[in-house]
Amino acid sequence: DADAVQKELDGGLKLSEYLNRGTLEHLYKQALEDATGEEQESMVYTNMVNKFIEQGKFEGHSFLHVLGEIMSQDLIEDYEIPNLYDDKKADRPLDLHDLFIWAAITGRVKLTKLFWNIDSDQIVSGLIACMMFKFTAKHLPDDIYHADLRSDLFKESTEYQQLSLFVIKECYRLDKKGTSDMLVKKRQKWGDIAPLDAIDMAEDMEIMSHAACQFTLDNIWTGRMASHTPTWKIVAAMVFPPLLFIIDYVGDEDPTHEHEDGPSVLDKVKFYYTAPITKFMYSVVSHVLLILIFSYMVLFELQPLSKQPIGWSEGLLVFWIAILGLEEIRQMVGAGVMIQTWISNPWNVLDIVIVGLFEISFLIRLSPE
Repeated sequence: DADAVQKELDGGLKLSEYLNRGTLEHLYKQALEDATGEEQESMVYTNMVNKFIEQGKFEGHSFLHVLGEIMSQDLIEDYEIPNLYDDKKADRPLDLHDLFIWAAITGRVKLTKLFWNIDSDQIVSGLIACMMFKFTAKHLPDDIYHADLRSDLFKESTEYQQLSLFVIKECYRLDKKGTSDMLVKKRQKWGDIAPLDAIDMAEDMEIMSHAACQFTLDNIWTGRMASHTPTWKIVAAMVFPPLLFIIDYVGDEDPTHEHEDGPSVLDKVKFYYTAPITKFMYSVVSHVLLILIFSYMVLFELQPLSKQPIGWSEGLLVFWIAILGLEEIRQMVGAGVMIQTWISNPWNVLDIVIVGLFEISFLIRLSPE
């Protein structure tokens, strides 16, 4: 009962003294046993855990570890979040957000709202709840008997999305700078997910389009350059690098770019060349240059090897595209996601296919006729 839990918390109940992995696992199993047939069907996560355990898919692992794996790999499409209940981190102290997840999974609507209200990370927890309810609704049997339940779950999902948006709006109204900082601060208890990451994972364009998020993205986009820096200055510094020193920079990590401490000369060089907008512009220029060199090679230099050896443009292209291929491999290995997740992006697959076909065609060209 939500009221009873509220009274206990108001009375000074310390969750850390009572909540552990064994207790939490018991709560999940007890909720499934006490549920009616229809309620059991709505406990999609718990049913999936039991199914995987019966199949021996995660042999030797605990109930909570399997639950964490499902949330990690299946909750968010194209993303893999850390397993919150990894058996290797069984000593992690459990907290309010663990009960929040339990309440959302077992359909305790009032308890879910209670734990959300007293949570310190309402944006991340609200968006996680939004995604969890949506996930549950999508995995219910697709028939008329579950239509009402599915509709209720989608309503709950929308409610928590709106609650998260409301919190962002209020924070931004009261403190724009603080809200920008808060949106990029990683939450350790949620697996180092920042609120901005959660918004991206939820693919919530309504929240992402809010001024608070746009303000934060603008600051991320310009890096440590002042957010008011005109584009012509950035382009001019690309053509004539010494001009990068006429750009205003900040000397600390404040994303609002309003501190007065000036960075050193080396810092200015680093800030300019590591800013996302600078990297993007150099990437565009390099790809245009790549296309021009390729066109030149095809039109003027591409001849049978018996008539003309490999020219400078072809050699440069082979080296250049090989580097692009290595960069794709680096992204795949270093992105912190599963290979299946990386491959699920069609643009990544297209890049690999293009690089592979070019290198294969070059090897065929070198082979004896």
